[in-house]
Amino acid sequence: LKYNMIYLSVYQLIKCHIESNTEWGKKLGQVKRKACLAPEYKTDEKYKEGDYNPALFPLSMVSKLVAETIKSLKDRQKYILLEGFPNSHKLCCEEQKMELRVMDELLQIEKDLGQIISVISLQKQFQEVEDNRVYEALEIEQPKEVVKEAKPDGEEGEEEEAAAEGGGEGEEGEEAKAKFKPEDYEWSFTNGQPRTLGQFLAKWKDCHCSNLKAEEFGDDVPTQASTSLDKLVKDVIEGELSQVTSFNQIKFEQFEES
Repeated sequence: LKYNMIYLSVYQLIKCHIESNTEWGKKLGQVKRKACLAPEYKTDEKYKEGDYNPALFPLSMVSKLVAETIKSLKDRQKYILLEGFPNSHKLCCEEQKMELRVMDELLQIEKDLGQIISVISLQKQFQEVEDNRVYEALEIEQPKEVVKEAKPDGEEGEEEEAAAEGGGEGEEGEEAKAKFKPEDYEWSFTNGQPRTLGQFLAKWKDCHCSNLKAEEFGDDVPTQASTSLDKLVKDVIEGELSQVTSFNQIKFEQFEES
């Protein structure tokens, strides 16, 4: 790499631990999901991504492994380049994609690893970024008001005294966590089609989106991949993309995705 950053291939990290039978490898091997990748994403036996794709393992476990690995490698690097995570869009059917959504992966990455500032997607076709589908609204009933019965003299005071002795979550100066209220949010019926990576990013981050063609960066696939990545990484670190969150798609005409 030309820049002072950590590069980590998540599926290769999982592969290394499982094949080396480390403690992490044993844990991962025991909880692998019964799922598979869509045919267009399967690679040859040399890489075995179909066996070690992060989407085949519990999200929280993969995220914890990546966080632990980054901590062991980090030495003043500000940026981390993750390959193959998120990856749920490669699962073979819509039901599996709904079980593990790209939204879940992105939120987990921000929670455990740090802020997402750019996503670079190498693929055969450009994804739609605008979500123009119409969703049927789901109305949430307002909770019924609970009316407390008046208590005989003396009982109410004892209850208040007991509550005071027990203390509360905000006793040490921290505000008590607000109770989740479904009625405070807008909901819709699911149509069984999860948002694509681009659609979710555009709504979540209001990000800058760009569509690039690999042929603009060279005559063969290895040159196209390395040159386009180098340009985008440079733009993210010190160029025009350094002040925004971005979703960048690179379309390859003769490229078998991996």
